[in-house]
Amino acid sequence: HRLREAADAAVGRFKPRANLRPMPSRGAEIVDVCFILDLTGSMGRWIDQCKTHVSNVIRGLKADLAVGEVRVSFVGYRDWGERNSPHAPRVVVHEFVPLSRVDEVTAAIGREGANGGGDGPEDVIIAIESALRLEWRGDVRVAVFIADAPAHGYSGQGRGGDDFPAGLCPDQRTPLPTLLGRLAIEQGVDLLATKLNSYTDVFYNMLAEQYPGGDGFGVLSLTDGAHKFKAAIMGALSEAVLSLIAPSADAAGVQTFDGTTLSSLTATLSASLRES
Repeated sequence: HRLREAADAAVGRFKPRANLRPMPSRGAEIVDVCFILDLTGSMGRWIDQCKTHVSNVIRGLKADLAVGEVRVSFVGYRDWGERNSPHAPRVVVHEFVPLSRVDEVTAAIGREGANGGGDGPEDVIIAIESALRLEWRGDVRVAVFIADAPAHGYSGQGRGGDDFPAGLCPDQRTPLPTLLGRLAIEQGVDLLATKLNSYTDVFYNMLAEQYPGGDGFGVLSLTDGAHKFKAAIMGALSEAVLSLIAPSADAAGVQTFDGTTLSSLTATLSASLRES
């Protein structure tokens, strides 16, 4: 149980929901991972981390866990102010592709820079609407949410600094909690949110409420630097997927693609995060 104990400490108890759908035979599982990424002006170093490491994270997952396939997609978003921008679009979507085409997703991220924003919060609604339209087919489905600002209406700072404190941009009618509920229930997607600062705390509390009982949502703290991005995301996803596809397995000896074990990887990650 060392892996699970270390990972719980590191990722704030990110435990995916069990029994959402029947699992195929061991080794035939399909894992869907969608990266939902804030593309606004303050996110440069995190966009760079995604450009650099998403491909290795996805390849590592398949190699570590010996699943049938890992599919990856990408949703990038900005804000209302970019609704007519030809160079920094309000939303960018790349549909799920198999591991053999993961470089297409990396290239899609690579074409984006940190641009736009304006007020503090961003248009998360358009990102979740886009995620709902993706072709989710995996036996395990996880969205990794990477942002340093909350959604409109959830800054925790009253009306100040939020152009749309009611939570809706002028062309939107469906509140964010309703959309998140659809993602969680109708599509069966679990959500791992990265904490880059405290500005997202109120927002993340709302996200947690969409997963009653705690399972299906977790927060991964990266507040002390982007340099831990790859190890943190890799450790969190590996442990979470393993808990579903092999719940009775002793994970301590499972080797990663670089020859270490998942237990040592996650223990190192846990220790490094406690230093922050």
